[in-house]
Amino acid sequence: MSEAKQSLEFKLGSFMKRMQLELGSRVSNYFPFLDLGIYFVDFMDLKITSLNVCGIRAPEKLSKIRNLIKSEGCNFLGIQESKCEVIDDPIIRRMWGNDQFDFVFKKSMGASGFDCGLELLHFQERGRNFCGVGGSWLGVEKKIGFLNIYGPHSKPEKDALWEDLENLIALQDLIWVLFGDFNSVRSADERFGSCFDAQDAARFNTFISCAGLHDIQFAGRRFTRFNKQGTKMSKLDRFLVSSNFFNQWKDATVYALPRTISDHCPILLKVGKLDYGPNPFKIFDHVSNYVQKLTNQ
Repeated sequence: MSEAKQSLEFKLGSFMKRMQLELGSRVSNYFPFLDLGIYFVDFMDLKITSLNVCGIRAPEKLSKIRNLIKSEGCNFLGIQESKCEVIDDPIIRRMWGNDQFDFVFKKSMGASGFDCGLELLHFQERGRNFCGVGGSWLGVEKKIGFLNIYGPHSKPEKDALWEDLENLIALQDLIWVLFGDFNSVRSADERFGSCFDAQDAARFNTFISCAGLHDIQFAGRRFTRFNKQGTKMSKLDRFLVSSNFFNQWKDATVYALPRTISDHCPILLKVGKLDYGPNPFKIFDHVSNYVQKLTNQ
């Protein structure tokens, strides 16, 4: 380890103790491997990637997903995979790039993987066409629940899924973040080159409204799924969040990233800094400024 990096880690470690920041043990274990404090500054932020992809066991796809996680600084990943019967630690490790993760898997559906931003696991949930986890996110007082969705094609199965999700959300008073391939669009302008099903859209919109969810605005690309010829496009992938999400994160944007290994674009939820309300000590701004000062030395 270089002298500069040793010095930086020592200064950051001393600063953490001096400010008495109560970080979980798993986060503390991460600390010796920090690269110029980047992960420390971003732990309180939320960066979630969702991707519908087939054949994730392929080395090329695992490598590209790992590069995506690294380049975007993701701390939560949802995969929708319809053909993989088993997801285990070795696959997730190759995808995530290290051992600092946990995950929930539903057979022939996909996995929700997350790193040490999520502490004190509150629940694991598996249902028809979804799986999820909930717990305490560092820096957030209220517990947060993540649901990874892979919507079915048939209308009866969709109706059952919407009902299951609405009931689950009503039973648990959490900050909810739903993401994935919902296999439904909300309006005619979310399809191009294929038939728009107004009835299906109406049912989807009714679910969103009754569950008290909000569709976060996209930046950049308009569609998330493309056929091989590029003649049919649709917006099937999205993030839906509960109203109380905005009490913590005021600025949230979803980006449809370039397609490289799937006919679906990865979608990325990025948020601004946590909203702590009035804070006379400016602890977290001070942390960022302190780390920036050290990295410039």
